[in-house]
Amino acid sequence: MVRQRTSLNQQAAVPESPQKQKRKGRTPTEVETSTLGKTLQARGDGKKTHLHSRNTTENYTGHVRRAREWLQRSLENHVADEGTALEETTESYSIEDFYNDPLSKDAFERIPNGRSSEALSLYLAWRGFQTEKVSPSTIEGIRAAFKWHWDSA
Repeated sequence: MVRQRTSLNQQAAVPESPQKQKRKGRTPTEVETSTLGKTLQARGDGKKTHLHSRNTTENYTGHVRRAREWLQRSLENHVADEGTALEETTESYSIEDFYNDPLSKDAFERIPNGRSSEALSLYLAWRGFQTEKVSPSTIEGIRAAFKWHWDSA
């Protein structure tokens, strides 16, 4: 058997003394400086940064902006053409009911109201079938933009 040598410079550790230094914790003043406002701001910045890419957010914002402009023009044109009767009716509602309802002007606001779904379906029909005839993927993008717009309210 071979005897193992112990170094003469090595001292035996005292059982009560820690061999590892403790890490210095945060002081109470550092914790208190973090305010609720800063925390909420950090949460909002994190959502903006990581929820959707910048291009997606810009595209969604553009879809919502264009829909609001369309609704405003549509309501203004209807007021100008008030003398002409619209013949488009379905079993559940008439277009006149939509244009005469005061909630219609706020249909695309941050919080949806009773006319929001109707306004969105009219806008999608106008974009997809009537004037611009955009692709189905654009229609789906507009729908997703409004879902994002109303979910983030």
